[in-house]
Amino acid sequence: MKAKTFQTLLTAMVFVAILGFALREVRMTREATAHLASALDRQGELQAELRRTEKLLAEGARRKSDLKNRLGMLQAAKQDLSSYEAERRILAELGKPWREIVLRKDPRLQAMYLQSERTAIPQRYAAFVSAQGLSPDQAGKLQAAILADTERSLDIKASAQTQGLDPTDPAVATLLNQSGDELKAALTNLLGADGYSQLQDYQRTLPTRDFVNTLAGELAFTDSPLDGQQANLLVEELSAANLSYQNGGIAVSPRVRDFNAIMATQSLAQEPVAWDSIKPQAQVLLNATQFSLLNATMQNNSSTIQLYNMLVQASPAPLLGFSYTLKSP
Repeated sequence: MKAKTFQTLLTAMVFVAILGFALREVRMTREATAHLASALDRQGELQAELRRTEKLLAEGARRKSDLKNRLGMLQAAKQDLSSYEAERRILAELGKPWREIVLRKDPRLQAMYLQSERTAIPQRYAAFVSAQGLSPDQAGKLQAAILADTERSLDIKASAQTQGLDPTDPAVATLLNQSGDELKAALTNLLGADGYSQLQDYQRTLPTRDFVNTLAGELAFTDSPLDGQQANLLVEELSAANLSYQNGGIAVSPRVRDFNAIMATQSLAQEPVAWDSIKPQAQVLLNATQFSLLNATMQNNSSTIQLYNMLVQASPAPLLGFSYTLKSP
């Protein structure tokens, strides 16, 4: 082979080798660049995941701190409540009807109370006497039987008080039940079984009747007095919407005046009557002046109950006193 041809061949081989190395370098550079880009993307994902994890850890720490604080508050409240036993005893005593506390201890007050009952009972049962068409003699016997039961109950409780017995004592409860049975027998004999059943229904509405009578008294000297028919129909409407009456109890007064019994249990107050459910019927039954007074009374009562419940919920300490004054519109 001639020297010139060999030189040309060698030069070509060197060129090919250099070209191969160059192409290999380009491929490796491309692969490195791709790997670097992938690594950068992964780094961004990892940094985003790290930020999310740090955020979750911070939120977890905040919630842990919040729960720890709330637990501390609950434990402190529990300790406070255990120190309120004296106040609770006071509230329990305040929750009892005044006659259960005062009358059984003072004979003079008992006598005054019985005298007031002699006057109040005829008025209290006048609507029943009229509805049943009782004669004056029958009405007198009805009133006498109820007053006699009241006297017996006072005597039993006063005697129990002198012996240091609570009215819930089994022996005292037995005597009170016997007095109730005696009253039932006298009234059933006077009115018959159906009449006695109607009397029981009537007695369940007495607190609501007292409320309506008070309303009638406020309207008596206006141009829109409440007549007897309106009063009876209003008692029926209010009783039907009365939660206690619906559950088989008495139709408690729609106006909550005495919060002592509620404070004794440290429970929230409930509105006795679902007023909104019978408001349309009341508007039809009453004229504008009458309805305005009734509606204002019910709205005032609702606002007062809401205020009372806010006070109860504001502190773990027992609420020892609460009263309000109703203002006529």
